[in-house]
Amino acid sequence: MTDEPNKQLAAIVECINKSAAKEVGTVKRSTKRAHTNDPQVVSLVAERHKLRLLLNNNDLSMDVKVVRKQINQMKRKINRRLKEVNDSIAEKLAVEITSTDSSRRMFEAVRQLADHKTPSSVCVTNSSGETVGSDTEKAEIIRNYFEKQYNNGEEPLEPFEGHPRPLTTPISPIEVEM
Repeated sequence: MTDEPNKQLAAIVECINKSAAKEVGTVKRSTKRAHTNDPQVVSLVAERHKLRLLLNNNDLSMDVKVVRKQINQMKRKINRRLKEVNDSIAEKLAVEITSTDSSRRMFEAVRQLADHKTPSSVCVTNSSGETVGSDTEKAEIIRNYFEKQYNNGEEPLEPFEGHPRPLTTPISPIEVEM
């Protein structure tokens, strides 16, 4: 081993990684990473990575504010370019939708264009078993249900008014159990 602690640590980490890969194996990432083949985005990401390494280098001769500003500018440029790429993909899909005669291909393109899933609305029935359509009625029925559920049929407590003061009688264990 060498006398430098960083090299020793790097050698130990490398040995641990090799042993773990040999004994346990590697697991594929369960979440997909965002990836693009756009050369401009790839070069911007590489440049931002270099700036991050420079920032983490702990070199006191450089101005940290300047490097952070450059990293933020790179991030904005990357986001701007990704938006342009996504807009061009959406534009291609829109052209495909309007130019095709195949209803199947049109349906697939529309589905791909509207890739977000809207949450389904809550199905609420009233006391006669009919499905309620308006959101205000749904909210009223749900509110009444939870009031009955948590108040056990009792009237809700009145809000406290006045200045805070100590209890005149302490709370008993029986009251806590109820």
